[in-house]
Amino acid sequence: MFLIFLGKRKNYAHIKLFQKIVESPTFIPYLVSAYGILLVFMKNGILHNLFVKFGILSSNQFPILTNEKYGISIILTYIWKTLPFMTMMTLPIMFRVEKKWDSLGKIYNLSSLDFFKKIVLPLILPNLGVSFFIVLSYLFASFETPYILGVTHPRVLSVLVFDMYAKGSLDLRGKIMVLNILISCLSLIFAGAIYFIFKYFTKFEDREW
Repeated sequence: MFLIFLGKRKNYAHIKLFQKIVESPTFIPYLVSAYGILLVFMKNGILHNLFVKFGILSSNQFPILTNEKYGISIILTYIWKTLPFMTMMTLPIMFRVEKKWDSLGKIYNLSSLDFFKKIVLPLILPNLGVSFFIVLSYLFASFETPYILGVTHPRVLSVLVFDMYAKGSLDLRGKIMVLNILISCLSLIFAGAIYFIFKYFTKFEDREW
C-alpha cells in the first residue's frame, strides 16, 4: 500500500500499471490459485526443478511445502489472494487523504513515510479491520484451497463435511447437518462483527471528512 501511495504522491510513471499488477490476484479464482501454488511449490514442481537444475539444492534437500501438516502452501495462497483484496479496499480512502491533507504534511515537513504512518494509516485502519473480517469469514468456510493443498488428517471443517457427504452414508447426515450449522453460525458471527465495526466507524465519517 505504501508503495502505491508513494508512487501516486510523487506522480511516478507506470504507477497505475503497478497498482493493477498488485490487484490482479484478486481476479483469479481460489481454485486456480491453489492449483498454481501446487504446481510451483510441490515436490518435483517448478521451483524444485529450477533449484535442482542450477545446483542450489539437491532433490532430497528441497523442503516439502505442499500437503504438509503446517499448511504452508495454504497460508501462501491466502496471503497472495487476500492482501491485494485488502489493498484494493483501502486505496480509495488513501487517495482521498492524500488529496485533502497533503498540504498539512508539507506545513509540518513530513516525509512520505511519516505522512503515511501518522495520517494515512490511522484513517485506513477501520477499512483494514472490516476487510480482515470479510476475509476471515470467507476463509473459514473456504473449501478449494485446503482440499487441494491440505492433508488428510487433520482436515478443516469444510473439507471434512465434503468427505463425509461424499461417502453417501445416511448415518452421517446428522453430523453433516450439525457441522454445516456450526460453519454457518460462525460465519454469521464474523459477519455481525463486520457490521458493527463498520457501523461504529462510519458514524464519524462526516466529522472526519
